[in-house]
Amino acid sequence: MRQMICFLVLVTLLSAPAFGQLVHRLAPESWVHSRSDNYHSVKIMDDLMLVAGKTQLDGWNPITGEAKFQIPVADTKSRGEGSIVPHSIWTSSHGFRFVEATRNATTIRQFEASGLEQTSIPLDLENVYVSCVAWSHDGTQLALAGIRNDQPVIFLVFGDRLQELPEPKGKIIQMLFTSDSRQLILLSENGPDLISLLDLATGQIGKTSGAFISRARFIDLTPDGRTIVVAGIANKKSSLLFLNSQTLRLTEGDQVTMQELINEPVDINSLAVSADGKLVIASIDEGVIIVDIESRTKVGELRGIMYPDAVAVSNDGEWLASVHSRKQVAVWQWKTVLKELMPIKTLNSHPVGDRKPQLRFSPTGSLLALTCANESQSDEYNDLAVVAGAAADDMATSSETKSQPVAIILIDPMSGDLSGVLATNSYQHLNLPSRSTEYVKTIKYFTNLAFSPDGKRLAAGGSSGYSHVLVWDLQQQQLEHVEKISGDMDELTFDPTGRFLWVADYYQSFNFDSQQGWKATELKEMGGSTVDFSPDGQQLFVGLTVFNPKTLAELYKVPNSQSKHFRRLSCDSTGRYAYAFYEQKVLRWDLENGVTDMPLVFHNESSRAEVLDCVLSPNSQVLAVSTDDAKIRLWNTATCQLVVTLVGHEGPANSIDFSPDSNTLASAGIDGTTRLWNVQPLTSLSGAAPIAPRKLPTNVVYHLSDGVTVKVVFDRHVSQGEVESALEAALQQLRSQTPK
Repeated sequence: MRQMICFLVLVTLLSAPAFGQLVHRLAPESWVHSRSDNYHSVKIMDDLMLVAGKTQLDGWNPITGEAKFQIPVADTKSRGEGSIVPHSIWTSSHGFRFVEATRNATTIRQFEASGLEQTSIPLDLENVYVSCVAWSHDGTQLALAGIRNDQPVIFLVFGDRLQELPEPKGKIIQMLFTSDSRQLILLSENGPDLISLLDLATGQIGKTSGAFISRARFIDLTPDGRTIVVAGIANKKSSLLFLNSQTLRLTEGDQVTMQELINEPVDINSLAVSADGKLVIASIDEGVIIVDIESRTKVGELRGIMYPDAVAVSNDGEWLASVHSRKQVAVWQWKTVLKELMPIKTLNSHPVGDRKPQLRFSPTGSLLALTCANESQSDEYNDLAVVAGAAADDMATSSETKSQPVAIILIDPMSGDLSGVLATNSYQHLNLPSRSTEYVKTIKYFTNLAFSPDGKRLAAGGSSGYSHVLVWDLQQQQLEHVEKISGDMDELTFDPTGRFLWVADYYQSFNFDSQQGWKATELKEMGGSTVDFSPDGQQLFVGLTVFNPKTLAELYKVPNSQSKHFRRLSCDSTGRYAYAFYEQKVLRWDLENGVTDMPLVFHNESSRAEVLDCVLSPNSQVLAVSTDDAKIRLWNTATCQLVVTLVGHEGPANSIDFSPDSNTLASAGIDGTTRLWNVQPLTSLSGAAPIAPRKLPTNVVYHLSDGVTVKVVFDRHVSQGEVESALEAALQQLRSQTPK
């Protein structure tokens, strides 16, 4: 068995904050002062976030995550089991209140914003178990609902005085004051009258509704008081419903199922309405969705905290928080989030077809190269020719190109305009090198794209039953080379110097040398589905085997990497981690330790989504993953947390790519659109730790491709440059000893 030695650059794992969008994420270990075992409510004031659990209330700074204070509930030993009533927190600019209930007593507690208690008002509610409360908007009235002797009861509180209201028809699970504080909106646990209006002046329950809904879990009211938002089950489907608060009637279009919003059959765990009354925030098992009330459509989706039990929006509308019962809190600057989740530009860039498009940003970010074809119409592509230097207007008005989709186009991502056409099924502007015509005429579609590091060349993979490599000189506006190769082409890339073009398939690799007239060298022992270079260009990854790109000597194989058909392998900017995807998984290897520590599996209860593409941002802060459920998920590589899902394509986005500055993500979908997403807040992390040099082992063994083993021995830790110099000297000595 060959010995495998790794000499990578050692880095310090960045302890940077989460994405600019996910302002602060409080992991469980961050709750150093917390004794609470379940969080169920959250409220956000100006610079104070209040998180309530069963046994205490915690105050935090929502931006920095700094703990400000803790407020425990009553002594449970002497007064029975204590609990802060869920959603009982009321806030103002001066302080906050909440209701604390035990088996034998109920108390209103009022505090300053600093956490200093001002008053504690006990309420004489003998044998009443309080289950929910509601504050009027000005905080002058409090309603409490609970159970007494197995019967539901409701009380109004004025100071320390109690007024018992008529017995409701069922157990109340949530209440809301109307905007004029004259009525209470009651949500019952069951029965035909799930939602009803209680007139506080007469004490009578007036309008009722609920025959259309079999179960309701949460309600909220828009600030203008006109619309009641309901989360529940209607027609056996989890839905959002929008009721007129005066009539409690459900009109056409006022029921929106979760299946319509997110294409998944999930329940709603909590509900909130934004301060401006335009948006509904609903938490589901995998995160938070944002729905526009007027259009009844989803406008955003936040991922990054599993099974959130409560959501809240700050009064100024700047912050959104979601809490998990297991001591996890996520805070978003959500006005920015909404801008990120919708595409900043949608281009009807290519024909809708069954041939999956590919795209790549140029090194300067000024161009997007995009392939497009429809394989079912492949007979119409048999006369495909390469066009270089064709004016975009000429191509757009050509009768031939109008009826036939082009195969490779160049787009200006800033304006969305067509910048050029490299290939089409027209013979206009034909400029082909010798020997290439016969190959180009048979190409039916293009598969892979790669820009050279200086942006002067574009390489593409073509297919016509055989694989082809095509290289364009973008400055000279001509096709520079076409080569037919055996086998299927999986990936291609230029080396950091731009001299060599590397092509990989599962069994072998090809190396094209531009300085030797694109002479191809077939490397049968370097088979692998992916090909990439380390950031410093000193290591060549072919599959998950690492070579010296100068000598083509095998350096090592990535440990714990099974021989699978991995795709789109990329090494991060530190040289520590490598990413690749396979079927439903995206994996990350710690190249120092050979550990696979980031298996990302995409699935829900009914189906699994296959990964179509994944790409690491140039600054290595974000991993974007596109799946065949038409979603693009963005992961924070520092925390390994899913933080946002981009939704908009009407079909799978087969290819995605980051701009060189990491601020824009482009996606090409089979729906015929290219979408550009502004992800700058996600990729603008600061506080990067310096890269620490790796202390290499004293004995380094290299296995060359021809079976020769070279061993270099050191008596001290050395740098990578010293290792390469010693290796070169050992190779020269070996050559001098080899008989000619």
